[in-house]
Amino acid sequence: MSAGTPRYPVAKAPRASVRIRRGIAIGRSLRAVHLAAAGVIAVGVELAGAGWAHGPPPDVQWLLIALAVGVFALAAFLRPFEPAPGEKFSLAAATAFFGALVLPGSLAVAAIGVASAVAKIAQRRSALSTAVNVAQVAGATGAASLVAAVSGNVGVIAGGASYAAVTLASVGVMIAASQGLAQTLGFLRRDTLPTLTLVAVGGIASIVWWHEPLVLLLFLPILATIELASRRAAAERGTAAARERAERAQREFALDAAHELRTPLTSVMGELDFLRGLDLPPSEAAALASARSEARRASGIVERLLLLARTGAEVDLSPSDAGEAAKRVVARAAEASRVPVELAVRGELAVAVPTDLLDVLIGDLVQNATAYTREGRVAVSVRRADPWVEIVVSDTGIGIEPEELTRVFDRFYRGTRARSMAPGTGLGLAIVRRIVETHSGSVAVESAPARGTTVTVRLPAAD
Repeated sequence: MSAGTPRYPVAKAPRASVRIRRGIAIGRSLRAVHLAAAGVIAVGVELAGAGWAHGPPPDVQWLLIALAVGVFALAAFLRPFEPAPGEKFSLAAATAFFGALVLPGSLAVAAIGVASAVAKIAQRRSALSTAVNVAQVAGATGAASLVAAVSGNVGVIAGGASYAAVTLASVGVMIAASQGLAQTLGFLRRDTLPTLTLVAVGGIASIVWWHEPLVLLLFLPILATIELASRRAAAERGTAAARERAERAQREFALDAAHELRTPLTSVMGELDFLRGLDLPPSEAAALASARSEARRASGIVERLLLLARTGAEVDLSPSDAGEAAKRVVARAAEASRVPVELAVRGELAVAVPTDLLDVLIGDLVQNATAYTREGRVAVSVRRADPWVEIVVSDTGIGIEPEELTRVFDRFYRGTRARSMAPGTGLGLAIVRRIVETHSGSVAVESAPARGTTVTVRLPAAD
């Protein structure tokens, strides 16, 4: 291996695959824990229900109930994701409040506290984090149990209020100490209602328990459905975050690469322009013309990459007139097009997109339409369709094959017929989509082979 040859970290791939396998194994283990927890709590409910009609269950049955509640809470504490703000539904919180109401106070605190501690240790949290979390959940459970026991007929409501208050207050104090008052108020706005919802679920479960313990089993599929929905939402958030990171990395790479290529390409163009002024033999002049054409094409790709990378990095919502932009684009296109380019502009057409990007957007659509239309016409219309401004570019050109429609917005993608009919970079529609999505709009394509294509762009109207 030469000194200039880069060394690639080949040893990292096996470690990554080991981590993936380990993650899959942990996920399967957690699913097994949830199934076991459901079974344990079911057995506990049945054992308790068998003797409930004849008075309070004996000590052994209390222990079995506490074990069932604790295992079920542990399974919930071990959820493999953190809930998003405002999506704080957790089986653990509902289970903790349920335990506070149906178990003696000391047993409830012990069951939930031990479950929280085991979960934090399994997740390899720090000693301080473990202590804080155990203190929070045990304190909320103990407060709820104590208040419910001395509140008579309103015990469930009073206990729920105390559980919610201790939970929100303890977390709020930690956020205030570390992030400030504004973040604390934001947390309270987001999580107060979800926390009260959890308390209500636990309270309803306890009321059902007191009347008919076995009916509580009906709550399990309901809670499991909500938990699974939360997990799917978390997985979707993770996928979206990963996609955003990948797109950001691609934009940064494209920006860096384009900047690095721009300077040498500019020098090459300058040298070729100098040679163009010399008296060259026909064969050399033809080769020079070909070189200049390829250099211009490469320079065009670099400029398009720069535009694609910059669009979306900083959103500019400066208003501009879509009708005037269309008139400018159509006027330029009509001079070079071999087919008529028609324009229809109606209504107030201000959009929250800066003029330069709007010119690029409409220009790319019209350029594609004229490039792939040999007979017929190209029509451009701009109209108000509240709350949008709608830009429609249609043609009677070669159209797009159905299997290619899903890829027309991909960077550098060009259809089979398009490649053989006209030169291009495959960046035009990718840039259109980036501009549209960055400014909260939408773009759709309808096409059929030999029947033409219609592209519809909707942009928010600027009031």
